[in-house]
Amino acid sequence: MKHISLFLLCILAGLFSCDNEYVWLDLYPKLNDEEYFPYVAEALEAMNMPRPKGSYNYPFLPGMDTWKELKSGEEMKRVCLIPKKILKKQSTQAVIQAMWEHPDFPMLIGFSSNSSIQQSLDRVLPDWDIYIELTKRPDAASCLVERYYRMNLTKSFYGFYNNSLQLLLSQTVFLDQLPVKEKVLLAKEMAARIEVINQVEGVEAGKDSYCVESSYFCLVRIMTNCGYAPMLAWMKVDEKALNFESEGYMELLIPRSFRDKILELSANFIDTLIV
Repeated sequence: MKHISLFLLCILAGLFSCDNEYVWLDLYPKLNDEEYFPYVAEALEAMNMPRPKGSYNYPFLPGMDTWKELKSGEEMKRVCLIPKKILKKQSTQAVIQAMWEHPDFPMLIGFSSNSSIQQSLDRVLPDWDIYIELTKRPDAASCLVERYYRMNLTKSFYGFYNNSLQLLLSQTVFLDQLPVKEKVLLAKEMAARIEVINQVEGVEAGKDSYCVESSYFCLVRIMTNCGYAPMLAWMKVDEKALNFESEGYMELLIPRSFRDKILELSANFIDTLIV
C-alpha cells in the first residue's frame, strides 16, 4: 500500500469530525509494552520508579519504522499529540509519564544567547497538550516532586531529564501547590544535586554542567515563591537578580559570582526555614 501523507490524514480527520480527530491512529499498529519499552529505555532508566498504570504508548518515536515515514517537523509534532479523551482519564503520574517519554522532553528548552529560560519555556509549554492537562491537576506538584526524589542520577544523560523536571517545578502554577516546608526540602535537594551532577558529568572544579543551569533558576524561584526576605531584598537592589527571577536571563552564561550568591542565599534559606 502506498504511503499516504500522515499530515494529510490528520487534516482530513479534523475536518470531518472533532470526535474522530485521531482516527488515523487506527491505521498504525499498536505496540504492546514489551515491544514499546526498548524505544523509551533511556527514559525508564532515568525515572527509577514503576511505569504508571495506564501510561500512553506513543505510536511514533525515533527509531520506530513509523517515525521514518514522517516527512516534516510538523508531522513529528502532530503524531506526538495524545487524544484528549485519553489524557483526561489518566492518573496524574501517567500524564507526567507521557511528557517524560515525549521525544522532546530531555531537551525541554534550548538555551541561546538571545533567549531566556522562561522565554524558551513559554514557546513550548502553553500549547503543549500534556502540560495543559497537568496544570489542571491539583496533585501535579506533589507527583512531580515524588518523581524528582526518585530519579536515578548515576549516568550522564539522566541529567537532561533532571534539568527538564526542575524547569517544570520552577513554574509558579506548580510551586503554588506546595506547602513551604516541601519547597524548602526541594531547594535543599536541588542545591545538593548540583555537585552530584557535576561529578557524574566529570566537570572540572569551579565549573558547572549544562544540566545544572536550571538549578539556579529554580532555587531563586523557590525562595521568591516563599517570600524569603533576603532574596526579595537582593532583587530590590540588583536589577540582574530581578531579571533572573523573572526570565532566567543572564546573557549567555550565569557568572560564577552570581551562582555563588544564589547558593549562599539558598543555604541560609534552608537553614532558616527547615524544621
